[in-house]
Amino acid sequence: MAVFKWITLYNTRRRHSSLNYLSPIDYERLAESVPFAA
Repeated sequence: MAVFKWITLYNTRRRHSSLNYLSPIDYERLAESVPFAA
């Protein structure tokens, strides 16, 4: 029940200042597209 409550309350679209004002979803997509340094 606690997990369900967290999932329904967590806003994945809200922009976060700690993520350079990107939503968590957009930040994750950006991180996936950036190549790793060798």
